[in-house]
Amino acid sequence: DNFTPMQMAGYIATLVNGGTRYKAHLTDKIMDAEGNVIQQIKPEVLSKANFSQANVDDIKEGMRGVTGDEGTAAQAFQNFTVMSTGGKTGTATFKQDSEKYLGRTDYSWFVGFAPYDKPEISVSVVIFDGGYGANAAPVAKAVYEAYFMDQFKKQNYVPDEPYMQELYK
Repeated sequence: DNFTPMQMAGYIATLVNGGTRYKAHLTDKIMDAEGNVIQQIKPEVLSKANFSQANVDDIKEGMRGVTGDEGTAAQAFQNFTVMSTGGKTGTATFKQDSEKYLGRTDYSWFVGFAPYDKPEISVSVVIFDGGYGANAAPVAKAVYEAYFMDQFKKQNYVPDEPYMQELYK
């Protein structure tokens, strides 16, 4: 079956929060140019599954291993010491030998969540012709750096990438 990146982000959020499936949204509020809140988006529960806490803990622990020292996304998260995360890399092949015949390579996938202890955000990254799944992990890390910027600044965290460092000034 096929799933959109948004569906995968919702799936990860539902898994790591213990089974509550929320209506997807891209922002929590809309503000005017002066910083006044025009509209606050409220979480909307669509359904609930009865996951055992032991299963949720095992899933999260496995996903922490992916972004940890030995995982497939370890390189992307090696200097990301401000927050523990979890994730899963994936390499989706369109067609065997597609590079040879079509000049294409695999899709790179990464899905994840942060922070590990109390998930607040889930992400899903797909890169067309991205190659291995681990190649999408730095994009997810940049999403975390943007989303948690105020919190990370207080911890004197400085992103690795120069384009993210500009945001932290």
